[in-house]
Amino acid sequence: MRPMSFGGRKYKKKDAALIQSQEAAIAAIAGISEAAFLAAAADGEVNEDELELVAQIISDLCGGVDGVVEVITACAEAFDEDGFEARMDGIAELLPTDGARLVALYAVSAVILGDDEYDADSEGEFYDDFAETIGCSEEVAAEVWNSQLENYGWL
Repeated sequence: MRPMSFGGRKYKKKDAALIQSQEAAIAAIAGISEAAFLAAAADGEVNEDELELVAQIISDLCGGVDGVVEVITACAEAFDEDGFEARMDGIAELLPTDGARLVALYAVSAVILGDDEYDADSEGEFYDDFAETIGCSEEVAAEVWNSQLENYGWL
């Protein structure tokens, strides 16, 4: 499986710790973005409402900068080329911290619940599988899910 590409940035020689931190942040943003896209695809189709939610999440992660369409295109191309399971495993590798994994869970649940068309079989199963794949405990996954249920008016 190839890593998803959003375009490379060349750095002059800098402090190794700073470069590692920057690379980890970029990887986490890529992982969160792709997780949101996979959540949109979890029920077998990506509708316009879901794409708008994914775009908003990516825009928020990147501080509102341009390039959201390119990120979504990269997500779709990687998904088409590698398939659902391979991309999900790849996302887990991009989320190195508990904070990044937590943001990814919030993003995934926002996409699943934000379009008012929740499918417990496909989307609910995806959420549980995703939480397990990225190493989140059942308690944390349930806490995020319940928080988002309330946030989106499902409770």
